[in-house]
Amino acid sequence: MSLLEARALVHVYPGNVRALDGLNFRIERGKRLVILGPNGAGKTTMLLHLNGTLRPQSGEVMLDGEVMGYAAASLTAWRRRVGLVLQNADDQLFAPSVAEDVSFGPLNLGLDEAETRRRVTTALAAMHISHLAERSTHMLSGGQKRRVAIAGLVAMQPEILLLDEPTAGLDHEGTEDLLDVLEGLERDGTTLVFSTHDVELAYRFADEVAVFEGGRILAQGPIAATLTDTELVKRAKLGTPFLLKLGLRARELGILGPDEPMPRTPAAALRLLDLVGVK
Repeated sequence: MSLLEARALVHVYPGNVRALDGLNFRIERGKRLVILGPNGAGKTTMLLHLNGTLRPQSGEVMLDGEVMGYAAASLTAWRRRVGLVLQNADDQLFAPSVAEDVSFGPLNLGLDEAETRRRVTTALAAMHISHLAERSTHMLSGGQKRRVAIAGLVAMQPEILLLDEPTAGLDHEGTEDLLDVLEGLERDGTTLVFSTHDVELAYRFADEVAVFEGGRILAQGPIAATLTDTELVKRAKLGTPFLLKLGLRARELGILGPDEPMPRTPAAALRLLDLVGVK
């Protein structure tokens, strides 16, 4: 059974803009899942449905096999288990200081001050921003704001963390650091899902991919096998990741066996290039 599942979701914005068109989607516990699609395709709308922020015109969202409701108590329980970090972190930060912002969620859950303080300390440490605890949220860089937004959800200890274009606007170092932090959250038991249009990032990080286009999931499955479908990639207006191209070519040349894994990291690619004598 899927941990979180969307069934036949339809959402139409004013002006008859059909953002979701009978969308079906599933999230399995413990898998890194990337929602991959071009900018403007509706990925953010999809994520806003997965934690109950938006309500579909038809269809349903299920959490652990239970159809989710939109009454206040149901939404509170839903969002406690499924956290969402928006692309623009400014939309989620409002308290005067970082520590106060991160404490907002736990306090809203009814936790006492001691437990809230413990969770805030743990979340700030997990995101490597303990030194920012007393800083004004208005005095942070874009990357720092994103970490604070994630820390606020980490403090609520969600089972699933949804991230909308989490590396947008980050430089190489910031992206690498954020991915390291996310891997740490995964080791602590959080299921990670993020949307992106970056096929290179998706291929490197994800176990599974859901290819999104025209308000629907065109395909969902293991990332290497799914992105090998050139017609699918073309239809979704995406490209084939370089590392996947390299691995496929190595198989054609007999350098990689049919059961050997494709290169997924720069280090794996370098080892493969070394095998063919490329320096």
